[in-house]
Amino acid sequence: MSDTLAITLYDDIDDYLDGELDEALAKRAVIQAVEQASSDLTFSTDEIKFKNYFKNHISENHDTSLVHYLEANVGYFFVICPLTDQVNVVFCRWD
Repeated sequence: MSDTLAITLYDDIDDYLDGELDEALAKRAVIQAVEQASSDLTFSTDEIKFKNYFKNHISENHDTSLVHYLEANVGYFFVICPLTDQVNVVFCRWD
């Protein structure tokens, strides 16, 4: 397994895009991404224990720059919803 992994979700993303992504939906996106990439990871969704959640705009002047950050015992995740029909989840392992 690599130190980082990017997963793009295409299925059932309407739930994420219908409204602003909140903490519960961000966690759901992470769980869905981990399930999709299970063969590339050394942990399962049952092992993830979320600790902290933050969301912030990378650029204050651009609404499209919103990034969600979730800390967990296995590493941390960035969840990004670009202006396309997908949700991007980036996983970074703790070292």
